[in-house]
This record gives sequence, C-alpha cells and structure tokens, in this order.
Amino acid sequence: MQVSLRTLRQNQIFKNHQDKEGARKVFDAMQARTVVTWNTMISGYYRNDSPKEALMIYMRMEDAGVDADCATLLSLLPACVWVSEGL
Repeated sequence: MQVSLRTLRQNQIFKNHQDKEGARKVFDAMQARTVVTWNTMISGYYRNDSPKEALMIYMRMEDAGVDADCATLLSLLPACVWVSEGL
C-alpha cells in the first residue's frame, strides 16, 4: 500500500506537535483520502484527548464510503469508551 506524503505529514503533525488544527488542514486539503488517511485522523484525535472528534471523523469516513479496517476499530473502541463514560 502506498502512503502519500500528505498522510505522512499529517501523522507527523499529530505525533510531534499535537496540532489538531494543522493536521485537519492537511486532511481537508487532500483530494483523495484512503483508509490510512482517515485512520490517522481518528487515532490522532483520540490520542490527543478529542474522542468526540474521532467519532465525528469516523462518521464522515462512513459517509464517504470508505470501509473501516482493524486499525480503525482499534482507534474507535477507546474513543467510544471515553465518550460513553464522559471522560
């Protein structure tokens, strides 16, 4: 699977700077998004204490017709727990 430079940049922004807005700008500027791109946003939001945003991105992913994979589910499960427990 080929990962685009924008996806790598998006992941780097989240990991190194915890910059949700910067990663979102990169994501929004992408013309084509893969499951890897969506997963990067979902896991990035979850890892940066934004589980509701992670779930919203997942809903957008479904609306876009992109199928979830096991990495998607691994990021969604803890986000669901956070939201359901009000953490």
